[in-house]
Amino acid sequence: MKYLSILLVICFLSCGKQAPKETYRITYQFENPDAIDDSAVLRTVNTIKNRLNQFTRDYELLIGKDKRLELTIRTDVDIVRLNTLVSNEGALEFWECLDLNTASEFIYMFDEEVSKNIETTTSSNNFTIEQLLEETTPFSSLFGPPDYSSNSFFTVAVKDTALVNNYMNSHYAKAVKRNEYRNIDLLYGHLPVNDVIGVFFVQSNPNRKALINETHITYARQNYNSIGNPSVTIQMNDLGANRWERMTTNAFNNKTRIAVCLNGKVMTAPTVSVAGIVGGSTEISGSFTEEEAIDLSLVLSTKERIPKLIVVDTAIIADE
Repeated sequence: MKYLSILLVICFLSCGKQAPKETYRITYQFENPDAIDDSAVLRTVNTIKNRLNQFTRDYELLIGKDKRLELTIRTDVDIVRLNTLVSNEGALEFWECLDLNTASEFIYMFDEEVSKNIETTTSSNNFTIEQLLEETTPFSSLFGPPDYSSNSFFTVAVKDTALVNNYMNSHYAKAVKRNEYRNIDLLYGHLPVNDVIGVFFVQSNPNRKALINETHITYARQNYNSIGNPSVTIQMNDLGANRWERMTTNAFNNKTRIAVCLNGKVMTAPTVSVAGIVGGSTEISGSFTEEEAIDLSLVLSTKERIPKLIVVDTAIIADE
């Protein structure tokens, strides 16, 4: 099955009506090059080669000055699609979402903590509570109604996401994150709709690492979900399958969703209809086009995430 899925991917990328092949020279740089050591550069190069090798060998990838990566490739693949395939971080994570009551209680406790801080401030400064309230946006006021298309309990205006992030990283959050709230994190959906985006509160852990991630994937292939939309089917290794069984048991018992995240954004958040899904096979669906699902399967098949890359130069090389 693994080899069949690779052949299907190659066919999708190379069969049918083809555009003329062009030779491109593309330069990428790391978003934060000072934080990237030589071993991370080499791992990134090897991961990109593994992705490209699944549909072409007609390329050269070199490490240039200042850790820049220089790709020369002859292909008929659209350049935007190619850059997305190369630069995709490939970070896949599964998180258990909070139920609506717990998430609402967390937001309420946040407002309580802000109010206590305002009262303390007014007792030691020449400000009235009313004046401070004018300067302070309640945490709860930033959240809107559910987004049923993404299965999120809350939404946030895109313009307010920076303020929400500031709150979640503030001393208020540290004060609220005690006992049952201590490992709560917030994630956003991957696609804003009408300038608002879905918000998901998830149960994290002290090291903030997902129990299931891309390293637990043995293969991924493009597929179609139950209503005929493009999706990606993945198979986990034994460790991932065991954790998936445990995670789906908890989600079923707690009546919560599981957030499937790609590069830090929630792609889908399904409910769990059966306790303890065994075997480690699952499906990732979202607002994928067929091309996006194919490319995502290529990225996840390499089972390795890379640091964020930025395209700094693209040129077409004339055929000699």
